[in-house]
Amino acid sequence: MQYARDMTTIDEILSTDEETLNKVLDVTYYDQKPGDMFFVKGKPDKAYLIEDIELIDGNYYLVYYGGEKINYEDTLPLFTSGNLIDMLQTHQLVEIRTFRAGWLLIFDNVHIYTSEEDELLVSFLWRALTDLVVRDKLH
Repeated sequence: MQYARDMTTIDEILSTDEETLNKVLDVTYYDQKPGDMFFVKGKPDKAYLIEDIELIDGNYYLVYYGGEKINYEDTLPLFTSGNLIDMLQTHQLVEIRTFRAGWLLIFDNVHIYTSEEDELLVSFLWRALTDLVVRDKLH
């Protein structure tokens, strides 16, 4: 079991195709909130902390870095293990267990995922979530 990191990386998000990522956000009803991390689309060099969210002219803007503002649509979220667990259990029963030196995820009492050797929990949860979304198991 590894806990070295508890947030997806920019590379993990960018390696997910856009259709799958959009479907994950739609199916799980995920909305960013203050305290979450994000990065700017097209500028994947740095992650930022959301300090606040403002509605300006009908558009949502994330406030970050001491008052900078960016349109919500121009960003992509980074997810913690807690975010991913919430997203997985939105519609179905989910069990997460330790399994030897890794993790076991049982989804809806049917679908079983096991982590790869030395796979971080957050990476394992992201992999399972995106697979379930691609296979249309979240609804």
